[in-house]
Amino acid sequence: MGDIWDNEDDLGRFTRPKPETQPESVKNVDPVERKAVFTFTDTSSPYPGYVSIYLEEDGKYSITVRTPGQSTGSTISITPVTLEGMSNALADELFGEP
Repeated sequence: MGDIWDNEDDLGRFTRPKPETQPESVKNVDPVERKAVFTFTDTSSPYPGYVSIYLEEDGKYSITVRTPGQSTGSTISITPVTLEGMSNALADELFGEP
């Protein structure tokens, strides 16, 4: 590969050379796309409250919540094991014995 200064782009900026091919470790690997697992929106306010759970590309889950009337939400990232524990606790609360 040439020197880093040999790669000038159309705007006159010098850039690092791009690899000719993908590394073997990423060939023939299907990327995981972000997937909605659960969403809920409370429309009783001009700024609706909501909860959303997404499976992210890295295999973790993101949970985003916003309180009705607020303009911004908050997001946390959790592992599948943590989500399973949360799911079990909710199932016990909803369907378990009193």
